[in-house]
This record gives sequence, structure tokens and C-alpha cells, in this order.
Amino acid sequence: MGIIAHLKAAEILEQVWHARHEVPAGYSVRNVVFMGMGEPLDNFDALLGALRGLTHQSLFDLASKHVTVSTVGASPERIRRLADAAPKVRLALSLHSATLPLRQQLIPSATSMPALTDALDYHARSTGCGLMVEYLLIDGVNDRQCDADALAAFCAERDAASASAMPLMSRKQARAAAGYVNLIPFNPTEVGAAHGYATPSDESVERFHAWLREKHGVNALVRWTSAVGRDAQGACGQLVA
Repeated sequence: MGIIAHLKAAEILEQVWHARHEVPAGYSVRNVVFMGMGEPLDNFDALLGALRGLTHQSLFDLASKHVTVSTVGASPERIRRLADAAPKVRLALSLHSATLPLRQQLIPSATSMPALTDALDYHARSTGCGLMVEYLLIDGVNDRQCDADALAAFCAERDAASASAMPLMSRKQARAAAGYVNLIPFNPTEVGAAHGYATPSDESVERFHAWLREKHGVNALVRWTSAVGRDAQGACGQLVA
């Protein structure tokens, strides 16, 4: 779809305001994730303004640990700036492949892996927060055992960087510093079909999940709920296409 406009901080916060007034009685907005609205780090100043508003006690008063910024990691320098400016806000990375050639195929803006991992490790050391990895599983593309092995190695390196920041951390700190992986089965779109991408079978997803958890001990979760709305072309990743 391309960039139409950058939202102002107030426009971002207004979405949360509307969400607060739409939730049923007895419920509240407790978590906010910057995802599915373009690349947040491309709109860095407005992002910081929105983060300040979300966590300010006189505005939305959300705990920083309940706010997550998701990025494809195209700007390692801005990941470092985010760590300095909002050290308690959590970070999510849309990875989709732990090897650069395949990652660049899936994410054309992907930068070099050393630059990206250096920035991620800086974020971990600065914040003490573990990285959430978003991994879209595409049938026959990035759901092989070699892909799981590469992803597990990537996660192990990031966890080691977090641990090195706090060698005497408590169990509570260790849990906060440990990263985890969200496995998201691909939802079909016309654009995806044009590239030959298809949804993996449930068995394939479970096998990939088992490789991560049982073979490598990676904290991973399958987001089966991402398929909700698939029949109406409104599931995760389908809204624009």
C-alpha cells in the first residue's frame, strides 16, 4: 500500500482513547502493541510522544512493560535510540527468517544481520527486557528444520546478551530478560499467492514448534488465533491485501 501519511502522537493516542470507550463494562485496555500500522520507528518522534502519553500517570497510565513496539528492524540505529529514550518499553522484531538472504526475500528493507543483532543486544543490555520475535510460518519457505535451527541459534545469542547484562539477576529478572517466539501461521492473500506462498498445515506448524521447544528449549508459542477472520479476508496480515 505504501506510506500515505505519518500519524501525529495525538492521533495515535486517540486510537487508544476510542478503544477505552469501546470495551465492554468491566474490561479495560491494559496492553498496547505498535503493530500493523506501518513501521513505528519510521515515525520516531511521534512514536516517542505517544509512548510518553500512554505511560504518563495523568493520561493513560499504562505500565511501560505493557507497551510493545514492533519493528522489522530496518533501522538498527533507531532501535538503539528507542532503548535510550524508552528503556522500559518492550521490543518485538518481525524476523520471519534468521538467515539474511531469505529474510531479504520476505522483508526487502531488511538490513545486515550483524548490524541488527548488535542493536538488539544493545537494547537488551540497556533495558533488561527480552526480545519478542514474530515469525510468520510459510509453507515450504521458512518452516523447515534448518530454519528452526537457525531461529533457535538467533534466540540463544539474544538470550546470552541479556544474561550478560545482569549476571547476578534474580529469577524474576531472568524471566523478564528471556525472549520468546510467536509463531504465526501465514494467512492467504492474493499478494501472497502471487509469490507462491501458502499456509502450512497444522502438522507442519506443530512440528516446527516442537523443533524449537523440545530440541532447542526455545520459549515459543503458536498464535492459532491469528487465523480468526480468515474467511472474511480480515485475519492477521490480510487487511490491506
